[in-house]
Amino acid sequence: MDEIFNHCSLLWERFNESVRGLVFIDCSQSALESALRCVPQPGSELQKTALHTLLEAYSVLPDLYKVAIKGMIESVSTHSEHDAKLVVSGLHRHQVLPGVMFRMLAASMDLDARVTDVVRFLDDVFRPGAAQWIGRHGSGVRPKYASAGNEIRQAIYRRFSQMDLQQRQQHGPAFVRVVSGLIGYLRLDVYISDHAFLSEAAAAADSRTSTLCAALMLVLVGLGPDISEKDTLDMLKRVADSPAAGSVDCILVFLKTDHLREIGSLVGTTLNMDFAFPHERLFYLKDIVAQSSILFFTGASLARRLLSRNIVDIQHDSQQTALYTEAVLYSLQGSLFQDAGVDARPWICRRVEAADITVANSLGDLIQAYVVALFSSAAIMPIPEAYIWKVFAAERIQDPSGSHAPPAQVLCLLYIMHYCAKLADQPKTLGTSFPTFAKQASLDSPGGNGAQPWTGQLGVSLGLSTSRTNSNSLHMLQLRTDADMDKPSLPPLVFSVARRGEYSDELLDSLSVSWILQRVGRGTEYQRIWPELLAMATAQFPDQLDVVSVLQSELAGTTAVGRANHVGIGRGGLDLSVSQQSSVSYQATMNHAWKLIKSVNSSSADSNEAQPKLILQSIELYAGFPVSVRMETCGQFAAQLCQAAMEAHASKELTAHIRRAWYTLHALNPRRVSASTVGVWRSPLEQTKPKLAAQDIWLDPLSILRMDVRVFESADLADILLTVLAESLIQSRTALRRIFALRHREGGVLQKTHVSAMIQLQEASAVQLLIEAVACARNARVRWLVFEFIHARFLEQRTIQKLVHFQAYDVTAIDDMVAHVP
Repeated sequence: MDEIFNHCSLLWERFNESVRGLVFIDCSQSALESALRCVPQPGSELQKTALHTLLEAYSVLPDLYKVAIKGMIESVSTHSEHDAKLVVSGLHRHQVLPGVMFRMLAASMDLDARVTDVVRFLDDVFRPGAAQWIGRHGSGVRPKYASAGNEIRQAIYRRFSQMDLQQRQQHGPAFVRVVSGLIGYLRLDVYISDHAFLSEAAAAADSRTSTLCAALMLVLVGLGPDISEKDTLDMLKRVADSPAAGSVDCILVFLKTDHLREIGSLVGTTLNMDFAFPHERLFYLKDIVAQSSILFFTGASLARRLLSRNIVDIQHDSQQTALYTEAVLYSLQGSLFQDAGVDARPWICRRVEAADITVANSLGDLIQAYVVALFSSAAIMPIPEAYIWKVFAAERIQDPSGSHAPPAQVLCLLYIMHYCAKLADQPKTLGTSFPTFAKQASLDSPGGNGAQPWTGQLGVSLGLSTSRTNSNSLHMLQLRTDADMDKPSLPPLVFSVARRGEYSDELLDSLSVSWILQRVGRGTEYQRIWPELLAMATAQFPDQLDVVSVLQSELAGTTAVGRANHVGIGRGGLDLSVSQQSSVSYQATMNHAWKLIKSVNSSSADSNEAQPKLILQSIELYAGFPVSVRMETCGQFAAQLCQAAMEAHASKELTAHIRRAWYTLHALNPRRVSASTVGVWRSPLEQTKPKLAAQDIWLDPLSILRMDVRVFESADLADILLTVLAESLIQSRTALRRIFALRHREGGVLQKTHVSAMIQLQEASAVQLLIEAVACARNARVRWLVFEFIHARFLEQRTIQKLVHFQAYDVTAIDDMVAHVP
């Protein structure tokens, strides 16, 4: 055998094939050991082939051969440093004999210069999915080669203590991961030197490495059975002044809220390793933390420390941000903030403000938990209305094309709908007061104190009054006048909104829900929150999600305004293309927009023939503004266009262009555009009365039909009017039921059946007025649109159909109703 193995290289070349076929000479152990000791010359290619063959065959051979091969491998590793490297790499590659590998690494640790190379090698060994072969021994059983791991760990500590700050920042993460792997996979004991190393590493680490240190500290607690309770608590408290303090606070939150499984997952994810965390030690850690009387571990202290960390400071680290967000979520769900009397609102506002499109999708649970918490504790306060106005300011839309909605607006919309839904579900008592709010006059109001809201008998019954302020809500408004047309519009200022109070109708009416949902639903960024966002929007804003509205939005995407045609020639040679607008300040762009809007119906045109051309040119110019400017000014521009269309109602071409532009503006902010349209189309008698605000319209949708008769002389204008009427009826129905649900008291005079009857009577009255108005219409297309509208109402609510015919109508309209309304 010695002769064969010394001189016959062919045997080594064929050895791999023989072993794979499980064909091997049947010899005694002594003979096999003698043969394996006769390996080829060190460093030769034949030796590499022999080692590769033996290590590949090791796992499938009987124990008799494994013992002999192991002895040969250890013998080869003593020949030279090159052979040792060759053997260690082979063991890692084939994932066999971990004890031999660690003992060889420990033997090579005499030179400090080799420590960094060994750390780099072990960092690759401990990577996820590649280290299970090291820990194949039973759970909690310490391997025999643990002593070699201890030698490596102490050598790492010695080398780390010799590094300067720059070297620690560079090599610290790898050193921490390797120490974690040694302790976790080799079940090493915990020493004081481990705490010293982690403290030094955390002091010189970035946020991610400090999280590694925090996770490793938790591992030390779990794997250190000889550490006393006092030592354990002292170790956790000692990191209060280190960069790892925030991560440890998050871990303590997981302990207090019984999310122990998440801790094990956090350790494995943070350390980027696969070893299982001992859960029995987690229960032990949870108990001693809960029983501790130290102020550091109390819920109130933990809650304040958790919220004191500014989320903006760590938003560059996605893992750290996700850890904090998860900790706050569990704190809200576990009543940690509620029990401690700590308000989480400031942190929630900062988190919403700092959210980008990559993380906004994961914040749905946080928003919902926050809303539930603020209704269960007086310490948790709602988001102030002033803050929400700022979030929904049009200038927040940075994308000139408006293809993406700002994540903060999406999250605030989700919050508002959760809040309103939760508020409506609260039990009503006689002692509960709901603050009301002053409303803002129509955005094109010509000065004065603005319009006083119409209340009517139904408004009085529901608790509405002309004075819409009380001690719980101070609403300072800035009314817009003609003199202010050159100035950008600012959101109203609201000092606070009381807990369990309503947000103002003005705020709810200003939300462009349809515009936000169209952009949220286009991609996959908001998949998690999209179902609940859509469901609540359908229930609370049905007028903006009506099928007709969806079709109108599709139509708006193909219009002149929607195409954003970049026209470079305009009044005064002003070029307002989107590409150029990015370099112009928002304030300056707003001033240009106001000038353009005022010029739509100016009397500077040379002739009546030139006016339609200038209007069409204004539409094209307006398309060049960024969507933020158009969002802010769409109501005023729609009012100017509708005024021009009514004056030139005989021009079918002009009214058709204005109709398409109106639907595009309507898609930006439906309620604002509709209110402006109704305001300019009022009859001469109605024009003498105060301006109508959005709330006035949904309180009395029939006011829409008190219009100028010229509107019904154009099919395009009648189509716009019927669209506004349909949406206002839906909005009125939803708003009145919402107000009744919020303010109804058990035993009150007004009952739910009364409100339903009032709503049906209101909608039946709208149909009756249309039947009377259509008799005077000379345009056949207008008549067809009106009867189509009536038919749609009858199909939507059969009760309205019965009510209208029970009330009866003019006998001359019977033939038309039979012919056009099946």
